[in-house]
Amino acid sequence: MSNTLTIALASLAGVSTLGDYILGRNVYGDAGVIAGAILIAMLTLLLELGLAGLQWALTPRGLKLARAGAAA
Repeated sequence: MSNTLTIALASLAGVSTLGDYILGRNVYGDAGVIAGAILIAMLTLLLELGLAGLQWALTPRGLKLARAGAAA
């Protein structure tokens, strides 16, 4: 969720991001707002899944086994 907020707020600081589509309704219209929101949501989900996969790959096997044993 914080990635979405950062992307939208960066537009207010003058940085050209996907947040321009959301905050620039008078330029891009409703279709631009929806497209920007969908793109930001997809980017956020891809980043979240990528980081979860990286965390899973870098977690030592023994720690995974200890966590599974504690849950049971």
